Amino acid sequence: MKWLSLMLAMWAAAAQAATYHVCAEPWVPFIYRAEGKPAGLVVDILNKVAHQRGDDLDYRFISSDGCARAMREGRADMVGFMLPLQVPAGWMTSRELLVAWVLFPWVRRDGPASYRGLEDFAGKRVAWVTAYDYPQLLIRMDKWRRVPAEDTESSIMLLAHGRVEVVFDDPTALAGLSPAMGQKVKRLQPLVASVNQPIAFRPGMSAWRDAVDKETLRAQQDGTLDGFYRRYHGVPFREVKQSLRP
Repeated sequence: MKWLSLMLAMWAAAAQAATYHVCAEPWVPFIYRAEGKPAGLVVDILNKVAHQRGDDLDYRFISSDGCARAMREGRADMVGFMLPLQVPAGWMTSRELLVAWVLFPWVRRDGPASYRGLEDFAGKRVAWVTAYDYPQLLIRMDKWRRVPAEDTESSIMLLAHGRVEVVFDDPTALAGLSPAMGQKVKRLQPLVASVNQPIAFRPGMSAWRDAVDKETLRAQQDGTLDGFYRRYHGVPFREVKQSLRP
């Protein structure tokens, strides 16, 4: 009888388990595929919550436009990371800071060794990726000339070839570029600003959203996020929080 009760309990648990679809544009080191498996900080958090809840996750790595389409068509349950205007009505977003787009100034290798503030770039040409969600701190700056760029790679190319004097981007800006191109530019410290990149959850997933927030808060408090941002961005987590856009 005990064996039968145990089997019934296992069957009931299996019947209640759900598979949720996670959509994201690959973004090292936050969420991406490594050796055929999902990896990164966000994957670690989501997988931990899924394990706690007895759920399964199916990851799909496509463009942000593709994820936005999946949201509208009901083919995604969790999505990272959409611009606010791309999130459909009724969707919820995580509230605790987990992922931040951390911006530093990038200049030519023969450029300045340091900077004191954005005023140092007054009158300069700045590569400006029109699709990016730049913080207001940069948007309000009207003392430089913006040169349109298609994406990060294009902006770094403009910088390397001397067509702009500064690019504002994160430490992964050189990913995908040739080593020779990377040797022509350098990143200055400290960081300029950070933009929170929340995870979006479809309607009806408030319990999941709350569980992710709880796990994220734990990672903030136990030093996990501090170690992560120091390792991959060269700054402590407290500086990331302090530099969030107003």
